[in-house]
Amino acid sequence: MKLNSLVFPAPKSTYDISTFKGELVWIPQLKSKALSPIPCLYCQPPSSSSQILIYFHGNLEDLGACYLLADFISKKLKINVLAVEYPGYGIYPGKSSSKRIKNDAKNIYEYLQENIKIKESDIIILGRSIGSGPATFIAAKKNPGALVLMSAYTSIKDVAKKITCCAAFLKNRFKNTHVMNKVVCPTLLIHGKKDTLIPWKFSEKLRKLCGGPATLALSPAMTHNDFNFTEIITLLYDFLMHYQVINISDMPGINLSEIIIHDTHEDSQEKSS
Repeated sequence: MKLNSLVFPAPKSTYDISTFKGELVWIPQLKSKALSPIPCLYCQPPSSSSQILIYFHGNLEDLGACYLLADFISKKLKINVLAVEYPGYGIYPGKSSSKRIKNDAKNIYEYLQENIKIKESDIIILGRSIGSGPATFIAAKKNPGALVLMSAYTSIKDVAKKITCCAAFLKNRFKNTHVMNKVVCPTLLIHGKKDTLIPWKFSEKLRKLCGGPATLALSPAMTHNDFNFTEIITLLYDFLMHYQVINISDMPGINLSEIIIHDTHEDSQEKSS
């Protein structure tokens, strides 16, 4: 029994095509032109950077809801941030499924590598809550510079057991425990000790399973949806500097807004009709 509406309950859109002028970009589908391009939020740092953080947001969020965090990370860490939308969320037509989200994650990663020519060591993956699924999936498939997981789960089914009687009918999507051993890049797991939706013990289990160096940072006051941006940035900065993942230099930066297809929402609407 597929209960995608339960697993991916898309919220009412918090933005439209004109909300983030110059910051909405559309990543082309590399293998299927029949699918709509993937809308993403592109936040540029105040100074040029050759590095990029791909952000997979949480459930019950869309690009509009995660804008403040994405922009804050970009400005404070001085790196490019590309936040990814899920099908059925925001302005992205279609319906979400774990398979579709995984395919989009792989598509975006490979587009940045092959078309934008970004080195894997300059790619950082960040996934929050349900976004830890595609983030862990792509980090296990590829070899990014680093993986960061916020409020991560062991599997969707493990979370569902805590909140619904329908858990037995759910397919075991995004089984992070099954692929964590294939993640060899430096990994940071951030979790709130007051998170009552996804227990911090889930992150501890993932840390132990990780195939590379992994750190668990537990925040005493952080809940699932209430966290301090400055605390998150401090943890990110210290972790990325420790593993020499980020560098602030005069190297030529990237400007995705000049390369990625954007302002093509008419095409997306035609394909969804």
